[in-house]
Amino acid sequence: MRARPRALVALMALAALVLGLLTAAPAHAAGTATISGTITGPGGAPLVGVSTLHIQLQEDAEDWWLDAQDVTLGAGETDYEFSGLGFGLYRIVVEASGGDYAARTLSDAFWTDPPSPLTFDVALTAGAAVSGEVTSPDGSIPSVPVTVEAQRYDLQDAEDWVTEGAQQLAAGESAFEIRNLPADDDYRIRLVPDDPYVVSYSEGFTLEPGWHLSGVGLSLSLPATVSGTIVGDPKDPTSSFLRVYRMSRGTWRWLRDVELGRHPTVFEVTGLPSGTYRLGIDRCFTKNYYSAAFELASGESETGVAITTPKSCAQATTLKAAVTPGKRKAKFSVTVSAKGVLRSRIDGKVHIVRKGKTLATATVRQGKATLKIAHQKPGTKTYRIVYKGSVFAKPATKKIKVRIK
Repeated sequence: MRARPRALVALMALAALVLGLLTAAPAHAAGTATISGTITGPGGAPLVGVSTLHIQLQEDAEDWWLDAQDVTLGAGETDYEFSGLGFGLYRIVVEASGGDYAARTLSDAFWTDPPSPLTFDVALTAGAAVSGEVTSPDGSIPSVPVTVEAQRYDLQDAEDWVTEGAQQLAAGESAFEIRNLPADDDYRIRLVPDDPYVVSYSEGFTLEPGWHLSGVGLSLSLPATVSGTIVGDPKDPTSSFLRVYRMSRGTWRWLRDVELGRHPTVFEVTGLPSGTYRLGIDRCFTKNYYSAAFELASGESETGVAITTPKSCAQATTLKAAVTPGKRKAKFSVTVSAKGVLRSRIDGKVHIVRKGKTLATATVRQGKATLKIAHQKPGTKTYRIVYKGSVFAKPATKKIKVRIK
């Protein structure tokens, strides 16, 4: 058996040494980080009265926060640790039970830089509270059960308002108090009563950490109704929903959508609580049109509300044509466009006309049509391209000279 060259033996020994070092390397060298810290009260004070802490680590994923890891700590436990983290943007969410803290505290966002460990302490926010009284429309104590919800305005939530705390009132109860609310946000109270009353809302208000807003008076509402007409182009296909807006602290807040069906000219909306309203509708490429503002009292019916929209949604049309002449014939490739209108919405009929006679007709699909004419005498002739128009595009005509072979 032949002996191996000394250089080859040395190279194999070096490779084995490197492999051994890589295998024995610590876990953080693989590109992960660890974050740990302590949960405290405001200003770093020790926690008081907390029974459990649920700690979530969330990672930013294209402007959305996704849960990455979580841990639950019992009474007296305040230290947490998360490991195996890659490079990214994170935040800590702490849900606290017990004490006078907000039920949920969000930390500032922070970056991890593996394999460097990170220490990140989180101070709980002082909770806010709101209290008051619920009455019937006549001022008496409600005779039906009522759920009182404290809702926070949240732009990241699809419904905009998120319930942060609630209290169930039995029939014959009127006083409520909701505590441990996350603060530094706008709130409203939502009342969910049994029949015959409808869901209703308070005016908006702001809560700061540690605040207690007291003396809030809320009244149940019987269902109110509004009806009226929609003035405009009844053929507009973009008007199948009516939007209901309610005034809160000087701002119009969306309340609900009401499906109207195709080509509506009249509407009726029922089951509304008392308040200041306006109605809106999308017409002509999702442009918004609104009614005048109106007041609804508990159980009231408002009629004759009008929403005025354009008589026609058709926009100015531009015609372009490419002509391929042949022997006693020609092919017209026509493009139809309208200002601000998607090509997919442009349809209708287009014609080739000469001396008042229609020589060819074609259907416009996604703004395009092809027309052919035949049996034409040789020479240069003038033809008219005539577009008849559609819901979104006005009628248009274009003259074009063609040399027939």
